[in-house]
Amino acid sequence: MITRLGKVPYAQAWEHQEARRARVLANPQDPGEIFFVEHPPTLTLGRGEDGSSFLQARTWYAQEGIDVIQSNRGGKVTYHGPGQWVCYPVIRLSYFGWGVKRYVYILEELMIRLCAHYRVDVTRREGFPIAVLEAMRAGLPVVASDVGGIAEALSDGETGALVRPGDPEALADALAPLLRDPALRLQQGRAGRQRFLAEFAFATHLRRIWAVYAELCGLMSPSTEP
Repeated sequence: MITRLGKVPYAQAWEHQEARRARVLANPQDPGEIFFVEHPPTLTLGRGEDGSSFLQARTWYAQEGIDVIQSNRGGKVTYHGPGQWVCYPVIRLSYFGWGVKRYVYILEELMIRLCAHYRVDVTRREGFPIAVLEAMRAGLPVVASDVGGIAEALSDGETGALVRPGDPEALADALAPLLRDPALRLQQGRAGRQRFLAEFAFATHLRRIWAVYAELCGLMSPSTEP
């Protein structure tokens, strides 16, 4: 069942979801319901945010008509507002024969097809995600799927780990040693930062780009630096 609640306060939509969840849990034959809703300006504080950083700002938000609501969901601070169409599925996965992995895949596929309808190209894989380089620059070990050009930046076993795409077990196996061993995290994080500075820092890219232009324009040999 699909229900369009229209524009309702976040707390009211939350009550609808919690009441529906209770009915789904009480009846194994109940497939659940999907809510579509739009909220007035609202900030929700998830389990990762205790609200202490909003103590002084709450008065200002209230004056501006922005609700601040503590939520039992994950994450930190999320903004909801007019024009943002939100979908809240409250469904029993087993009714459809789905596991969590299958369910997430279906959600991804729905968004990919919706974007394609509006001529927006969306994929499950990035060619060379900047987040990998940002983590290396910060001195953090990186565990990533071996897709696109990630292997060009990440050295498997030295600056982190490369895992088969779509393999959650391999991902867990790669993360486990880093979670158990702080020294290994530090070692691979340092190695990643050194690799970033040597291969991907601004000055390095500048020299390489300059060399290409210089060679094409015949100004100087490729080895000459700016």
